[in-house]
Amino acid sequence: MTWRSAGLRESFESGYLPFFIAWDLGVEHPGRALAQHKGSVHDVAGVEVSGDAARVRSWLGGDLSSARLTDGPPRIRAVAITTDDGEILLH
Repeated sequence: MTWRSAGLRESFESGYLPFFIAWDLGVEHPGRALAQHKGSVHDVAGVEVSGDAARVRSWLGGDLSSARLTDGPPRIRAVAITTDDGEILLH
């Protein structure tokens, strides 16, 4: 299994900027492996990140509709996942 990454240094230095991973063609993403769950998780619905909101917007660019950016201490504040029973917010 191989992949490429981008933005690791900036992510680790800032403590809150995301980094990016691109899996090589033909490589199945590990998150697609079968797992036993009581419910069925379908997707990451959104994420809330605090830090320098303007810097995060500049870093990500494009459509940020699934991200909520707030100023404050740099961290991931919450992640929302979509399940068979609706959306669950993890703090």
